Amino acid sequence: MITRVTTSWGRHAASFPPKAAFTAATAAGKGRDSTKSEAREHKKEALALVGCGKMGMAMGRNLMRAGYPLFVHDKHNAEATAKLVAEGAMAVTDARELGTQARTIVTMLPNDEVLHTVSQEFLPSLLPGALHIGCSTVSPFTSRTLALTHTARGVSFVGAPVFARPDGFEKRQAYFVVGGTDSRAIEEARPILLSTGSQVFEFGNEDAGAGSVVKLCGNFLIASAIESIGEALALAENQGLDRVKVMKMFSATIFDCLIYEGYGDRVSRRDHRPGGFALEQGHKDVSLILDTARRSKVPMPFASLLQDRFTSALNQPCLGGLDWSAIGIDISKNAGENLVVEAAGLKTQTNNQARDKSKLAKNKSQTKNY
Repeated sequence: MITRVTTSWGRHAASFPPKAAFTAATAAGKGRDSTKSEAREHKKEALALVGCGKMGMAMGRNLMRAGYPLFVHDKHNAEATAKLVAEGAMAVTDARELGTQARTIVTMLPNDEVLHTVSQEFLPSLLPGALHIGCSTVSPFTSRTLALTHTARGVSFVGAPVFARPDGFEKRQAYFVVGGTDSRAIEEARPILLSTGSQVFEFGNEDAGAGSVVKLCGNFLIASAIESIGEALALAENQGLDRVKVMKMFSATIFDCLIYEGYGDRVSRRDHRPGGFALEQGHKDVSLILDTARRSKVPMPFASLLQDRFTSALNQPCLGGLDWSAIGIDISKNAGENLVVEAAGLKTQTNNQARDKSKLAKNKSQTKNY
């Protein structure tokens, strides 16, 4: 039996995060909670946004809605940049000129290498006292290195990765986790972040990589949940059960929480449309998690499993570009499901009755032989 999996979205697609799901850490040094009200008190100075991909686009729109004059730069996303310009932003074609337009630079870039390269381009244009807020998901070691190079020029760097998906981000359903070595810079960054997100959580003023550590830990937990959901549903389906019905029961009862509701729905329905968090980015983040663990001599055996899973999924051309929850398809294939992924077309088609009868007969046979 062949199951055809379409990458088009249905009405059941869930956004992350649809509601507040995090609470501030305790005042005993774990973190500090900031609210949206603080954003309204900030004097709106010009900002420069570097990176106009899906996340950068959402952030840029929010910053402009909040009243910030916005300069944008992204030499690899001309179409997205043009959209922001049409909505009121001002384009800067040369990164080396960003510091002449704005005192605060906000970066939302895809990986460590791009962040490092672009930072080296615009850093010489920044005057002492300027601020760079890095919202990319990168290694904590990258964040710490950037903090050192910026400090050497009298410029502050604040690492502020964000928990959000593009659709939720544009609605300001986003949670920033912040680390830095300059308390003044962190205070300056907070209202800017609150203009585009729900809450800001601070993790001290001694480590510019602290936010990156929290972000990688969070993504590890999400990826682990996706893997666990995929494996559990593969077992249920193998035994002739309706995987969607099983997941609905879990997310309505013992796993009634944001991640299991959202990703449980995607994985159970095999609905992995692009536009959220790409499979390639998931592989990158899991690799960062494992690299950080190895460099720190912290055993993370499940992270190794996840890296293998994402690598296996990426080796299937049909999954490239899909949401990172598409590892669920790789899990199902490993469990013997015959799946065909279609770029467009009808929703998932299954011959459940024939499959269930076959598996029921197999299970009865195994019971007799026990």
